[in-house]
Amino acid sequence: MEKYKVLVVDDHTLVREGLIALIGSSKKIYVAGSASSVAEAIEKTKNVQPHIVLMDIIMPDVDGIEGVKMMKEQFPKVQFIMLSMEVTEAYIQEAIKAGATGYLPKDTQRKELVAAIETVAEGGKYFNEKISEIIFEKFYKKSTQNEKYAE
Repeated sequence: MEKYKVLVVDDHTLVREGLIALIGSSKKIYVAGSASSVAEAIEKTKNVQPHIVLMDIIMPDVDGIEGVKMMKEQFPKVQFIMLSMEVTEAYIQEAIKAGATGYLPKDTQRKELVAAIETVAEGGKYFNEKISEIIFEKFYKKSTQNEKYAE
């Protein structure tokens, strides 16, 4: 069984090491490397060719959303899951537009993080319940406003 190769990108060492420890124990996941910036992530992606990049949004050089846009151009087969404390409609929307196929708050439990990686690696999309509610709420508001104007 081939393991899903993951690159962890976060500017905080403790967070990177914690994520590596959390997901590295999974039988289906291999942590291929880590990076503390988008520039470093691009270089590491060239070398390790991960299936999934776990990307923080708030980064020192280029923010993670811009990083996803840049990396999607160079590595179209790589999938991106955003991990952030920033759980707002604007960030979620921008991440999806950039090409992220998953988005999780940083307070996510290990089991859900592993499930997200597996789902995205197998071609799916993963947005946890909190993120899905934000996405649905926007869709719902838009839909109900359109109905009011259609009458």
